[in-house]
Order: sequence, then structure tokens, then C-alpha cells
Amino acid sequence: MNTLSRYHIDQLMRETVALHQAGNLQQAEAGYRSVLKLASKNADALHLLGVLLHQNGNHKGAAKLISKAIKQRPNDPLFHFNFGNTLKAAGKEKEAVFSFKRSLRLDPQQTPAWVNLASQLYSLGQYDEALNALDKALSITPNDTIALNQQGVALLEKHQWQAAVQSFKKALAISPDDSKVLINLCNTLVKHFQLEDAEPYLNQLQKLKLNTPEEYRGLFLVYFLQNNFEKANQQLEQGLAVNPDDPLLKTYQTFILSAHGDNEQAGKVLEAIVMQHPDQSSAWYKLSTNQKVSIDTPLYKQLLLALKKVAQSHNPCQLYFAAGNIFNDNQQYQPAFDAYQKANALAALEHNYDEEQYFARVTEIQKHFPAPLTPLSAEKEPSVTPILILAPPRSGTTLIEQILGSHPMVSSRGENHALSSSFIQAYPSPPQEHDSNEQQIKQFQGFADRYINNLITPTESAPFVTDKSLENHRYLGLIASSMPHTKIIYCRRSPLDVAISNYFIQFDDPQMGFSSDLATIGRYINHYQNIMLHWIEQLPIEIHIVDYATLIEQQKEQTSALLNYCDLPWDDACMAFHKRKNVVFTSSNIQVRQTIYNKSLERWIPYAKQLKPLVDVLAESPLNQATVEHYYAVLKKL
Repeated sequence: MNTLSRYHIDQLMRETVALHQAGNLQQAEAGYRSVLKLASKNADALHLLGVLLHQNGNHKGAAKLISKAIKQRPNDPLFHFNFGNTLKAAGKEKEAVFSFKRSLRLDPQQTPAWVNLASQLYSLGQYDEALNALDKALSITPNDTIALNQQGVALLEKHQWQAAVQSFKKALAISPDDSKVLINLCNTLVKHFQLEDAEPYLNQLQKLKLNTPEEYRGLFLVYFLQNNFEKANQQLEQGLAVNPDDPLLKTYQTFILSAHGDNEQAGKVLEAIVMQHPDQSSAWYKLSTNQKVSIDTPLYKQLLLALKKVAQSHNPCQLYFAAGNIFNDNQQYQPAFDAYQKANALAALEHNYDEEQYFARVTEIQKHFPAPLTPLSAEKEPSVTPILILAPPRSGTTLIEQILGSHPMVSSRGENHALSSSFIQAYPSPPQEHDSNEQQIKQFQGFADRYINNLITPTESAPFVTDKSLENHRYLGLIASSMPHTKIIYCRRSPLDVAISNYFIQFDDPQMGFSSDLATIGRYINHYQNIMLHWIEQLPIEIHIVDYATLIEQQKEQTSALLNYCDLPWDDACMAFHKRKNVVFTSSNIQVRQTIYNKSLERWIPYAKQLKPLVDVLAESPLNQATVEHYYAVLKKL
């Protein structure tokens, strides 16, 4: 080729590249082809025409051209990088990985190549290798938001959601309006109940006015789980207005319906969702807690199909819980237990429950507020009387709250964080044993004032307010000293029924991490019983004990005793608690809409043979001697 021809080709390439960079793809393609007519082995023209075809979606043609370019210039890292991109787009994942690695061997300082390699490794399920590649990328370019976002996504697959949150937050510190990162962060925080942390990011996402389903879903859950029904419903209506076919928003619509007792309409909506979208595990789970799905129905067949494709489900853990519920309702006990085991194995990976830390924290609070304690003498009449309802989850606390909440002098606050947040506000650092009596009294009064302010709503008028938060049992020593007028109700239920009820329910709240393993549930129950025995024996105020089974069998007598303890006059509405028109947010929302029944008693018996790990732990506590003896007596008859 003479000098003039080479000059003409170089000039044509410069003009064509300029057209390509300006987005004039049709003219650029013609230009590259003109170059190749003059010089069929021109590596740059082959490479860039391949890139252009890749941009136009012709990945097969692109790969063929870039492959020819590589033959002409085998040591050009950019050629191998773009060859990897075309292979990736063509679905040739393993070949793409090889190409990216070849590019990086030639030039290991390419951040985009490390990021794309990580993306490909992630697609192949090689999460550790993907994270290693992202570490390389971030060591070269620490502020690469794409790498940080991908790092967060890969960490989620490793069940390291706290680390993922940090990666997403680093990316947002660099690019605050990156919608992809915002969505990933919000979804992660909401999924793991970090609602206060999630709310500002969700609001930030809404300011972008993208109208994505994720922002409405997230804010709905934030407000719904804060018991702020009005704002939750507002987010739901706005979300469905712009995303009317979003199956998850439709599922959340049934949360509102069920909370208000309209389970029939909720069921119709859920049935339509799962028949059209069998991968919607959230809808399956909600349906399984809403109603029985009989074996001879299309819904049941649809469930079996969904289980065959469980990997495609939005949340396999949730789908297994739903399957367990449906099999259990149909008395298919072994398939049910197998499904629950799979569900809990997945749930345990997400919970990251630290049993030792939990027990140590409770013991530390108990240590700083030992009993007997001298109650704070009230200088003024309390504005309201709190009624604390205590028990391990699934022990009947929602039922008791419904009974009391049916009384005209009582309002219900359900599960909230008023007590724990008040403790943190009053005691930002642990109280000291050498604190003076005057200091202690001041702290007691500050705690009491904060708790009442956190507990009651601005429009609160009822003189009694129930609080059934999970962590309340930790603070009874402090309650007895600072608020001696508080009523404390302890609900006791068969540990076997409590355990099986916890094991069969999906809990997203990190506090419920113990529920994914039968032996761990047993240790939690033993620990809870020991703490409550300590408080019952030592506190200077009375704790009223309600036996769940006795309440079921003797509703009127037990209700009367409950009201007498709370200094409340008899009201017939407390016997018709199931007619109460209130919002119920807990997993017991179906049961409390019905009259009292005994189906929940001895629920563990069909699973007796699988409960040995639980019973072995319960047997370690003398408080469970009768329970263990009953278990073996039943087991002997099976």
C-alpha cells in the first residue's frame, strides 16, 4: 500500500470515528465498510465496526468482526475487552469471562474490564470471584460508583447485607441521585427492617420523580410497619396510579385489606396475582396465611409448578414458607415440615442472629435495674396507664390486646418501639451503680416522660394504652421503678406450640432471628422464662399471668380477671373482640377476626417426631418438666 493510500485510509478513519462518536451510526457503518474495502485487514476498522454492530444489537456479527481484529492485533487489551462485551451480550458467559481475563492480563489497570468481569462472574453465580474482581477495580478507581453498586449487589448474594448497605452508601456519597443505587439501598434497608434509615433515601428517590414501583413499595412498608395507615395507603394509591399492573404493589394492597378484616377481598386479589405471576412469592405467602388452598384446586397445581421453578421466584424463602402453610392446611405434614426446613435454612442466612449478644444485652439491662427496687413516688397523676403485654412471639399477645382494646377506655398501640427508644434516649450510656439516688430519680422521671410521649398519639384520649412490643420484657425493672402504676400482663402458652408457631412463620424483623432453628427457639424460650420468673419474684408491682389454654377454654372468667387486674369495669365488647373495627398488623390478624377457638392448642402433635432438637433444649430448664413429660407421653402413642 503506497503512502497516499495509507493517508486516505487514515483520513477516512478519522472522519468515520468522529461520526461514530457523534452517534451517526448509519454513516459511520458505511465509513468503516469503505475502509475495509480498501484495507480488509485494518484492525481498527474491524474492531470499531464490530463495536458499532454490538451497539445496534447484532452481537453475532460484532463478535465475528472483533475476532478478526484480534487476529491482526492479538495483544490489544481493548479488542479483548470489547470482544468480551459482545460475547456477554450474545449469552456466551464463560467465553466472555475468558476474554475479559485476557484483556486484563494485557493491561491490569482497566477498571471497566474488572467491573465487566465481575458482572459476568456474578451472572455465573461465582460471587467470591466477582467480589475479588470488584476489589481490584476499586483499588484502581475507589470512587467508581458502578463498581460500588455491583459490590453491594454481590454482597447481598453472600448474605452480607450490612456490608452491602455500606457499599451502596459510598456510591451515593459520590453520586447522590444515582437511581439504581438508591433503589438497591432502599430495597435492602426495607427488607431488613431498617425503616428509619430507609425513609430519607426513599424520599430522595421520590424527588427524582421516576415513579418506580420500588419507591412506592418501600415507603408503603415504612409507613405500614410504623402503623401509619394513612400515609401507607397514600403511597399505595399513588404507586398503583402510575404502576397499575405491579404485582407487588397489588400484594401490598391486600395487607391493608387484611389489616381491616376484609380477608375475602384480599383472597380474590391474591388468587389473581399468583395465577398470573406464579413467581410472586410474597403473594403466595400472604395467600397461605389468608385462607386454605385445597388440593383439588388450580391454585394448588399452580403452587406445585412454582416450587419446580423455585429458583426463579422473587424470594425462595417466602415461597417455601407458603408451601409449608398450604401443605399443613391439607394435613400433608411431612411435605410441610420439609418446606419449613428449607424456608428456615434460607431465613437463617439473612437473619445473622447473634444469640450470645442478645442474651448478654438483656442480662446487662437486668443487672443495672435489679430488684427489689424502690418505686418512684409519683409527684403528679399519670396522664395514661400503660398496659404492657408480654410473652414470646406467638403466645397470644395479639388476642389479649384485642380483648382489652375492645374496651372503650383502652386504646391499642400494638408492636412499637416506644419503650426501647425511650430507654436509649434516657440512657445514652449505661447507668452506673454509683449514680446517686437523686441522679437515678431524675433519670427515672426522664424515662417515664419520654415513654408516655413516645407511646401515645397526639389525639390520644383513652386513659389506658396497651403496648405489646417484643422487647418489653427486658425493661421491667426500670418500669417498676419509674412507672409503678403500669399494668404488666404475662401470657403463657405451651412452649411446644409457641416453638412450632414461630418456626412456621416468616419473620423479617432481625429481633426474630432465633425463629429459624428449633434448638435456638428452645433456648430463647428458656431464657425468656427465666427472666420472667426473676421479675415475678422480685418486682414490687404485680404481674398478671394469663394462661393461653385457660383463656381459650374459660373466656369469660379469664376476661373478667384481666379487666379486674387492669382496674377496668366489665364491658360486653371485650367478649366480642372479633367484631372490633381496628387495624391489626401482626401475623395473627386472621385469628383475631374470629371467635375464640381451640385449633391452635396442641398444634405441635403432627410434628412431634421432628421436634426432638427442641425438646432436648427445653428439658434443660426445670420450668419445662411438665411440657417434656407430656411430649414423651404423646410421642409414645404415635
